[in-house]
Amino acid sequence: TRPFLPSDGSSTQSSIDILPDGESLQIQGKHVGETHSFKFDKVFAPSTGQDLVFDEVSEFVQSALDGYHVCLFSYGQTGSGKTHTMQGSGNAAMRG
Repeated sequence: TRPFLPSDGSSTQSSIDILPDGESLQIQGKHVGETHSFKFDKVFAPSTGQDLVFDEVSEFVQSALDGYHVCLFSYGQTGSGKTHTMQGSGNAAMRG
């Protein structure tokens, strides 16, 4: 996920909870106590650096370099962090 932006308001509490299994997350609904659960092949915590994301997908990158057809699909709402995840920001560990 992308870092909080000034336009997100003063809240620093995410409406997304990543579950300990590393494959599931829950999103808070509009009403108190309402949640929606989703399961994926892999879910990264907001604190995960670009190096760990790359470690997870590096075999796909190598396959592409070897001439195989590869697709990494990133899906999400506008502003949800897709570009940040692929490119990072700044220098060092957060630079893609």
